[in-house]
Amino acid sequence: MSEQLAALYAALVVGIEAAVEAGDAAGVAGALFDFAAAEPKVGGWTADRVVPEQKVRAMFAGTPQTLRDAVVREVQARAHAVTLDAEGVVWVAKALDLVLDHWHPGREQLLLDVQLTLLRPEPLRVQVREALLADVATMQAGGLWRAPRGAASACAALVGRLDEAQRRTLARWVMVLDGTLQREASTVKRCRDESLGASLARRRLGWSAEEVLTLLRSARLGSAAGGPTEERREPRRQTIYGNELRFALPAAEQLADADLQHLAAELRVIVADVAAGRFGVQDSALAKSAPRRFRALLDRAAPAADALVLPEQALRSDDGFAVQARAEVADVLTDPLAVPLLLHCLTLSSVRAGVAWQRRCRELGGGYPQAVEALRRLLRLVPATQVVRAEPPEYVYVFMRSETSAFVRGVVWAYATLAGEDAAELLGDVAVHCGLKDTRFITSMVDAVVANAAVAALGSLDGAGALDQLRRVQGMAKHKTFQKSVATAFDAAALRSGLTREQVIERGVPDHGVDARGRLEVPLGEEGWVAAIVVGEEGKAGLEYVRDGKVVRSLPVAVREACADQIRVLKAQLKEVQATLRSERERIEAVLATERTWTVEEWVTYYLTHPLTGVTARRLIWEASSSPDGPRVSGLPQAVAADDGASGAVRGCGLRWQLRGADGAVRDVPADAVIRLWHPVRAGGGDITAWRTSLTDAEFRQPFKQAFRERYLLTPAEEETVSYSNRFAAHILRYGQVKALTVARGWSGLSLGGWHDGASGEAVHEFPGTGWRARFFLETVSVNDTNVADLCSTDQVRFERKVGRAWQSADLREVPVGVLSEGLRDVDLFVAVASIGADPNWTDRGQSRQPGFVGYVGYWREYSFGVLPEAALARREALGRILPRTRIADRVEVGERFVRVRGDLGTYKIHLGSGNVLMEPDDTYLCIVSARSKDAGRVFLPFEEDGVLSLIVSKAFLLAADSKITDTSILRQLPGR
Repeated sequence: MSEQLAALYAALVVGIEAAVEAGDAAGVAGALFDFAAAEPKVGGWTADRVVPEQKVRAMFAGTPQTLRDAVVREVQARAHAVTLDAEGVVWVAKALDLVLDHWHPGREQLLLDVQLTLLRPEPLRVQVREALLADVATMQAGGLWRAPRGAASACAALVGRLDEAQRRTLARWVMVLDGTLQREASTVKRCRDESLGASLARRRLGWSAEEVLTLLRSARLGSAAGGPTEERREPRRQTIYGNELRFALPAAEQLADADLQHLAAELRVIVADVAAGRFGVQDSALAKSAPRRFRALLDRAAPAADALVLPEQALRSDDGFAVQARAEVADVLTDPLAVPLLLHCLTLSSVRAGVAWQRRCRELGGGYPQAVEALRRLLRLVPATQVVRAEPPEYVYVFMRSETSAFVRGVVWAYATLAGEDAAELLGDVAVHCGLKDTRFITSMVDAVVANAAVAALGSLDGAGALDQLRRVQGMAKHKTFQKSVATAFDAAALRSGLTREQVIERGVPDHGVDARGRLEVPLGEEGWVAAIVVGEEGKAGLEYVRDGKVVRSLPVAVREACADQIRVLKAQLKEVQATLRSERERIEAVLATERTWTVEEWVTYYLTHPLTGVTARRLIWEASSSPDGPRVSGLPQAVAADDGASGAVRGCGLRWQLRGADGAVRDVPADAVIRLWHPVRAGGGDITAWRTSLTDAEFRQPFKQAFRERYLLTPAEEETVSYSNRFAAHILRYGQVKALTVARGWSGLSLGGWHDGASGEAVHEFPGTGWRARFFLETVSVNDTNVADLCSTDQVRFERKVGRAWQSADLREVPVGVLSEGLRDVDLFVAVASIGADPNWTDRGQSRQPGFVGYVGYWREYSFGVLPEAALARREALGRILPRTRIADRVEVGERFVRVRGDLGTYKIHLGSGNVLMEPDDTYLCIVSARSKDAGRVFLPFEEDGVLSLIVSKAFLLAADSKITDTSILRQLPGR
């Protein structure tokens, strides 16, 4: 806004405020007309001289209706004596609209009358009045879906009597009045087609290039600009272009190419809006055709332009990336050979580039020898740009504005198209940086537009590099939508390579330089010191320092200071190794839900002998069979030195691989065997018992619960309900805990609270590589002070299969046993950890005594001491093997639902499900929040997932020696104390 216009605006505000306070209607009207008639004329009819709505509304807030009526009469009186341009007419009409503030019953007609009165010349106004009133009648017809009979022919006859200059004048008036005439009828296509404006738009009106440029600017700026003193935080997601567009677009198409060059810069701005998805028009027919027509106009205009320039909207001046780009790659942005390619980047309007777009990109790149390097320099700035907090008056966090993101999306695809496989690493950097979760917001990423484009471009590339980068991005993707984008790109890349997504992932697991011994050694200086990342067989990685073959606790200060940079890099590598170990353990555990099989060569190469994956794989039970349906043998992988014996035996890394069964027998694996991960749900009861006994006897702890894993088979009740399970319904959970658990286990979508649609929700989990997903339904019970759910109740669990791109509900009997068992197991875990019954202190809190919570005390007691869930059954079996081996074996007894412990002061029952305690003989509740025992800490536990197993063992040791308890909170509850 110019200084002169700012001064006029300030004077207007002062004048109106003073007149309103004095009740001077003439003063208010005079201030409005003075401003409307004032200079300067600022770009376009409605571009800058717009009404600051909040200010005007605030001025008239609380004013009596008599004053508003008086202002309207003064405006009407002055309208007969004042001559205004179209811009001034718009100002007065909008200001009067705010003064009326929707209270006046004849508001539409009144606004039209004032505008008609203000328009000149008089003869034309009189001729046109009836046609315009016909438009108003159409609008006010109250649900009429067609114009009055004869309206179209009357409008056409009127337009036919005017000369070209009069038609242009009338067109300007229609544009000015269109907000009044079409406010309610704009969605009724036929009404618009039969209006006076439609009759004019179909005529050749003879606009000059300068007039067409003004029309285009007015259409774009008139609806997008803010008030003269307002600062917009962000550009609108969609700019609804003004009514001028239906005149400007055909007028531009009628211009000669030589005249069209004057519109090139404005056309680039509009095409950029189209590419960014911000282009919108009220007329549905025009909305469909306009993008294509504007691109065609730009193709005609750009070659005729004397100099091509990148429009300001491509790289806005108010975001960090744009500022950095204009400073560091200014030579590229202004290079006449580069600009056509960069302008082409503006035309990409979707996450993926089509064949025609890429073909045109190669044509433009062929005329610019430095194209790949230029695009690379530009994209390198993306991961180097940080999210920053804007200065006042915005105070918002800015990485890229939406216009810049749309431009960079095109640059991403142009680079991928021209650089090919060599683009993978930089595209991976861009995807990782832009796909990170922005911690200032709940669900947003740093820049979703660029991140999704980068992974889509990676998915289009051939070669191992693109797959490696997609794997890298997948490891950091947290946002659910972004995860889907990465998965889609992975599928596309895998399809071209002839592999599945799962095969691509397992073939590209990084080893981070760790060798077959599980070590990565780096010499430090020249003193003989060595720093090493060491991966243990139990799946933990650490850093150790060695000198002369001897491990020391820490480095001398001098060595630490001299080799600080090396140590820093090694510690960063250690974090990467730890992350890979964790992700591989989770990935392999997820395979339990599938029917995935491997050839022996794949199994040895990508699992057993991999320095990191092998740490998990070698401690799991596998099945081998000579045919998919043949007999299977199960065992833990065991390596012996390779020899010439056992023809056909499996070898890898100089070792011969065998399977050691639960009975201790070692069997060679035939080279043609089919390998599968062992799951109890597919095994017989004898096999399960044998493995649990064998691992407990050997004190062998697996990376995750496999041998002791729960089995969830269909119940008779579930066979009757057919499509859903109520096995875990009607539990009361702490929402914060269940939300965290669902996220940790890969379930998404759960959101409960006191907002609209927050009364119920669901957590959804898709099982990779199966085409199945599970849905767990929950409902809000209570909310906290922040309106987020505090407690929630559980409902059904359903399973769905993917058919094409859609999900369809399935009969539970059709769900694969692995999917069914793993899905229900997760839900059981959610309930076991998050249930209020698992909280020993819940009944002592104020919650249980509040109105509406009394009924949950019964639930708490039933859950704490009732029937055991499936997870508790596995816990009972494990305790039956563990406790007889301890020094308190003569004081404990594992029963149906409880571990019974005999102490010196009394006898206690520890519930196998919740870990809560009752005292005999009257089942008095004993509250023990935590139980620490050095002896319990030395007991081997074959698994630990939710903490309940170790809690029960600790409580058993504590209560077996109850005479030695010193905790006063427990002593007060014990008998005889």
